[in-house]
Amino acid sequence: MTVDSRGGRLADRGLLRRIELLAALWTVVGAAGCLAAGAPAGALVLTGASAASIVAFRGLQRVVAAIGPRDETRDQTDPTRTSRAGETGGRPGLGAVVRLGTLGALLIAGSFLLDPGHYPALVLGFSTLPAALMTEGLLQAVRALRGKDHDHDDVS
Repeated sequence: MTVDSRGGRLADRGLLRRIELLAALWTVVGAAGCLAAGAPAGALVLTGASAASIVAFRGLQRVVAAIGPRDETRDQTDPTRTSRAGETGGRPGLGAVVRLGTLGALLIAGSFLLDPGHYPALVLGFSTLPAALMTEGLLQAVRALRGKDHDHDDVS
């Protein structure tokens, strides 16, 4: 876990990976529910939306890591050295922002091509990441109540 210049704590890789795994678990649960209900196309839509959500989450992680706290950028040649964004001559996260914007536009355009009966599966697929975040928050609250609040992954 790292500490930013304002004293706030930033999430570490272990926590972010755990959130991605929880999102994948929720995807499996949702897809299994769709398959059990006899909707294989719904399971496919849910899985695709969830995968897009996880890809967007990873892209946002890269943008945040590239920008750093208080508009500092990471030097790609020396990861320990930081500089102000204006000193590097470019924005390290701009390509990622463009990719995320393109992904979002394609997803919105693709949702208009879906059969309206698949919209609930689409919404559930995009909801797997927020469900994973809530699950992780609940797990951290249970850990804190049990007295294990000094876990190295604890962000709160």
